Amino acid sequence: MGLKYVCNGASCMCDQGSAPSTLDVSSQNTIVIQEKLMATEDDITFNNPFGNCKIKNNYPCIPDIKTKWDDLSSTVLGKNKKVLLENSELTCAVGGKIKITDSLQTGSKIVIFDNYSPPVVTPLKKEILSVNWKNNDLENEIDSANIGDKVSLVVETKNYNEGETVVIVIDEANGKNIKSNTKLVKFSGEVNADGFAILKEEISIENEN
Repeated sequence: MGLKYVCNGASCMCDQGSAPSTLDVSSQNTIVIQEKLMATEDDITFNNPFGNCKIKNNYPCIPDIKTKWDDLSSTVLGKNKKVLLENSELTCAVGGKIKITDSLQTGSKIVIFDNYSPPVVTPLKKEILSVNWKNNDLENEIDSANIGDKVSLVVETKNYNEGETVVIVIDEANGKNIKSNTKLVKFSGEVNADGFAILKEEISIENEN
């Protein structure tokens, strides 16, 4: 496949720094590879740059870039910007040499010349898959209860996060209130790692004339 192109967010390291950084591509916003903006010789900005500088007595790194990248591709983008390759290097005026450690190109060189917009991430739809009545000790599923029995709910969910709260509201049954002077009863509980919420707010079925 040859040398890889460099993408937005590529990992970089300065030989005088104490930590890696990532490249921020801002020189163009129309040309992408694998849904990431392609870097050019004009991209010299780094996110959280390189920790502490050895030359500056381990003070925080403040890159001083006065030149463009070396060892560029012969590929030229709009406005005569040459493309970075994984072996491109950049010299900091303080004395460090910046190299690319991971270009983030993960596949073939399929370059899209178009107006770029990030892929749309559609949130997963949260669903209640089932709601089942359980007896007092949650051991058995029930479909009926007698006056005085205590009941609880077990709810199976989909696309809820662990620890998220589920609320179930039960309306009156067969024209009678579940509890005295109460048309609605609210159960709530947290979703566990298996996607189930155990609603342990037990209620007693009451008789009402």
